[in-house]
Amino acid sequence: MTLEGWLYSARRAWQRPLLKWTTVATGLLVVASTLFFLWNMILARQQNGTVILHYNIYLGIDEVRPWWWLFFLPAIWIVLTVVDLFLAYGSYQHDPQFAGSLVFLAFLFSLPCMGAFYYLVRMNV
Repeated sequence: MTLEGWLYSARRAWQRPLLKWTTVATGLLVVASTLFFLWNMILARQQNGTVILHYNIYLGIDEVRPWWWLFFLPAIWIVLTVVDLFLAYGSYQHDPQFAGSLVFLAFLFSLPCMGAFYYLVRMNV
C-alpha cells in the first residue's frame, strides 16, 4: 500500500464518529495511564534503585528490576497500540469491519493494561 492509499483510507475511517472517538479514548487512556504509572513509580523507587515489576498471588514478588526498566512496559503498550491503530486506519478502505474491530480491540486491550499499571503502582507505593 502506498502512502497516498493509506492516507485516503485513514481519512475515510476518521470520518466515522465511532472510530474517531474510540481512537481518541484509547489515546487518552494510554497517555493518562502511562503518565500516572511513570510519575508514581519514579517517585516510589526504592533507595537502592529497584522497583517491583511483577507480583504473583502464589509466589509473591517475583520480579525486581533496576528503576530504568519502568520505561519498558509503557513503551511496549504504546508501540502495540500505535501499530494496531496504524493497521486499522490503513485497512479501512478494503475492510471497514476489520478496521473497526482493530480499533475496538486496541481500546479493550488498554483496559487490562491500565489495571496492571495501577496495581504495580499500588505494590511499589
